[in-house]
Amino acid sequence: MTNITFSREALKFVKGLDSKPARQVYEKTLALLLDSKPQSATELRGFKGYLRLRVGDYRVIYSKTNESICVVLIDNRSDDDVYKHLERLT
Repeated sequence: MTNITFSREALKFVKGLDSKPARQVYEKTLALLLDSKPQSATELRGFKGYLRLRVGDYRVIYSKTNESICVVLIDNRSDDDVYKHLERLT
């Protein structure tokens, strides 16, 4: 059975969102349980094993294994600092 975990940074970001965007992010993230690599997901160059999912104005960065999906970061879609933050984490 596949499960989803959120990093502390990802949870903190979602908790700071308004209800509508937070719901959209949670719904798209939970949909990863059914399809862990939807067509809209893109593998990140330079970050092996990480994928990007666009959800409205936000980017969800996650990694997947056979049994789990880990949401590492969620940030504004127009802000490339998310990749700098990911680089610091890896």
